[in-house]
Amino acid sequence: MKKAKGLLALLLPDDVLAAVLSRLAPRGLATSRCVCRAWRAVVDDHRLLRPEDFLPLSVGGIFPGLWMWGFPPLFAPPSSTTRRTAIGDDLSYLEGARDVSSWLIQDHCDGLLLFSECPDELYPAVCSDHVVNPATRQWASLPPRPPSSLPLGMKDFCHSSYLMFDPVTSSRYEVLLVPKVPHFDLVVDPATKELEWPPSPCAMRIFSSRTGHWDERFFIREGPALGTVGDMEVFSFNPEACYGVYWRGVFL
Repeated sequence: MKKAKGLLALLLPDDVLAAVLSRLAPRGLATSRCVCRAWRAVVDDHRLLRPEDFLPLSVGGIFPGLWMWGFPPLFAPPSSTTRRTAIGDDLSYLEGARDVSSWLIQDHCDGLLLFSECPDELYPAVCSDHVVNPATRQWASLPPRPPSSLPLGMKDFCHSSYLMFDPVTSSRYEVLLVPKVPHFDLVVDPATKELEWPPSPCAMRIFSSRTGHWDERFFIREGPALGTVGDMEVFSFNPEACYGVYWRGVFL
């Protein structure tokens, strides 16, 4: 019966379906976009979701993006005391996790926080990754990272972790490990310093919550290299040199 109703909905003219969907609240519209491609096209083509619908009407508090160990403090106004306790102060929902004080916040995206637990900074392959939703008190530990496929001489290079999540389109998220030239604490072979950076193809590890495991993807560089590995060492601590755009599986 449910399948029959779904087929009838697909037979509705776009204008009629748009009129029905327009009666939904923004959250319901966002959910409707995930039903099928036809519904997503109707919502987008008729501009039923406005940009301001994606923004919260109020901010209950913020987690500062500090490069710090442990769960970050929540800054909230006095009127949000109840919400602050529910979201930031009580970590009992992390029961079963190892020492949370050793977690390092790596990234955040649309309400999700990405933590890494690295016993040894110089050996990032042994890091454990965790994704936490402070609002719903849900969290997940990612499976161990697979070995890196960077060229010989770059096997011990560190990686920056990035979280990708868009609740408007899907409840799933991805974690991307982007290789970077290490700082001066790691001795790099002189021959490796002369290699182009980034390498092409460049192997990157990506975790998908949809599949529950890591995959490796290879990206081909377009245009000249940024420089050599040796040139990039001076940018290892420069946050302004660590940004890019990853959209629909492509670096822009």
